[in-house]
Amino acid sequence: MTTPISSPKTPPPLKLDRVSGGVYPRSPNVSVNKNVEWINSRGAWTFYIALILLNWMVLSTVMNPGESKLSHLHFSVLTIGACKAQRYTGGGLMQDLRCCAGTSFPYVLLYATGLAWTYVHLIHGVLTYYLLHWHKGSPIDMDQGKYDKLTFWEQLDDGVQNTTNRKFFTAVPVVLFLLAAHGSDYRRQPLGVNLAVVLVLVIAKFSGMHKVRLFGIGEVKYNA
Repeated sequence: MTTPISSPKTPPPLKLDRVSGGVYPRSPNVSVNKNVEWINSRGAWTFYIALILLNWMVLSTVMNPGESKLSHLHFSVLTIGACKAQRYTGGGLMQDLRCCAGTSFPYVLLYATGLAWTYVHLIHGVLTYYLLHWHKGSPIDMDQGKYDKLTFWEQLDDGVQNTTNRKFFTAVPVVLFLLAAHGSDYRRQPLGVNLAVVLVLVIAKFSGMHKVRLFGIGEVKYNA
């Protein structure tokens, strides 16, 4: 009597991480830092950008509840008139639509909301500096103090530099600074404060600043 041959067990699929613009396989037996692992999940970047845009929409509405509507309406009338004038000089309907969209959208995004982008940039700078570069440790009990001396930024991607996550979080404050700098007249906005905030955030993300504590500030010390 022959004994049936059992089929070999299929190994569990390897998980993939985003590092340096690509992916690499991760063994299922390797421990994962759950405090920062959610950054690699689908939709994490989209949710982050959505929060920033929601903050901008709320601030722009609160800061300019009536003025922004009148300015938008006035500018839209002028834009439509300019596009119609261009149509009579030889442009077509599609050219009119491109003219209106290409002129109105940058205006609404940049110039129609006053200092809203400046406040978004400053609020984002304060919150992200505290959460990414000042607060240390992990709220996960299973870590057992393994990351108590490391900030969220230092834990990200297991400390690997120049990953897509790090490039993304470095680019966001730069883009917000540009939006804040062009969102209102230079005489009205605190350009020096905006510049200082983006410099602090970008320098803190340099690979040369990894695990560096200037003058011992923020260093975690244990009592003997």
